[in-house]
Amino acid sequence: MHAIRTNGMKAHPMQRSSIHCCSIQRGSMHRTGPDRRHGAGMTLIEVLVTLVIISVGLLGVAAMQLTTVRNNYDAFVRSQAAVLAGDILDRMRANRQAVLNDAYNVEFEETPSDSPDAVARADIDAWKATLAAQLPDGDGSITTLQLDPGATTRRAIVTVSIRWGERGEAEPLVFTTSSQI
Repeated sequence: MHAIRTNGMKAHPMQRSSIHCCSIQRGSMHRTGPDRRHGAGMTLIEVLVTLVIISVGLLGVAAMQLTTVRNNYDAFVRSQAAVLAGDILDRMRANRQAVLNDAYNVEFEETPSDSPDAVARADIDAWKATLAAQLPDGDGSITTLQLDPGATTRRAIVTVSIRWGERGEAEPLVFTTSSQI
C-alpha cells in the first residue's frame, strides 16, 4: 500500500485524510449554509403585506354579502307581488258575479269608490292598502275582458298588474298576471 501525503506530512497508511470546507479570514468564519439571521422570523413589511391582502379579501367578502342581501330583498319583494296578485284573484273568484259585472276594474292611483258592489269595493280597498304597506310605492290595477258576453256561462279574463319602485331603478317594476274567471 502507498502512504497518502497531505501538506507535506506523511500519514499512516490506514488513515484517510479529511478535507475541510471552511476558510478562515481575519477572525471570521464563512459558513456555506444559510445565514441564521434571515430565517429567524417574518419582517414587518411581510406582516403588513399580509394584512393588506387579507383586508382586500375581507372587503370582497363583505361586498359579496351586501349584494346577496340586496338580491334576496329584491326577490322577496317580487314574490310578495306574486302573492298579492294571487290574493286579489282569489277574492275575485269568491265574488264571481261582481267580476262579470266589471265591479273589480280599477286603474293605478285610483280608488274604487265608484264600484257598485260593496264586497268588490272592500276587496280592492284592502288589496291596495296591502300593496302600499308591503311594497315600496306599491300600487295595482285590475282589468276585466269579458269572453262571450251573450253566452249562458259567462267567463272573463282578468289581468292584475302590480307596480312598485325598486332601489336604484328609475322606472317602477310591474308584475302582471292573467287568469280566467
